[in-house]
Amino acid sequence: VDESVIVEILERVEDGPSDAQGGAAGWFWEDLAAVSECGPNDAHLTSVTRLSSEHLPAMNGRFAAASVAVGTMKMAKGRERGDERVNVVEVTLANIRLPEVGTDLLVTVNRPLVVAPGSSAAATTGAGVIGTGGEGWAALRRILETLTVDDWSLFGHGD
Repeated sequence: VDESVIVEILERVEDGPSDAQGGAAGWFWEDLAAVSECGPNDAHLTSVTRLSSEHLPAMNGRFAAASVAVGTMKMAKGRERGDERVNVVEVTLANIRLPEVGTDLLVTVNRPLVVAPGSSAAATTGAGVIGTGGEGWAALRRILETLTVDDWSLFGHGD
């Protein structure tokens, strides 16, 4: 299956949405859709959920807030262009806010649901419907259960 896991370490975004509603993941998801040049009908955010320390047990409570956003985006792989190359991808994005080190940590799982006949992914996965959704959140849940920072000096701060 043509899928990916991406981990990004970003400078904390101070002007994003309120963490009280768990909206940061949704804000980053929408930003990803815009950067990916998804049109208004090409990105559908279906849920945003606030996470608790139970979802991130290995972090030992060393985060201010965490949330996950799930939805689908229509996008071509890499630099491919044209409607015959546009796939439907389930994008599941978690945001872990680490204010003590001024960082937003993003973990994104991308899983194709529909592969277009003209996509380069069709050569390995086949064209058509290849997924049903939900697998991205299941994979992300397993990642978050073991996510830890072994060396906090990575952020320019001591432990």
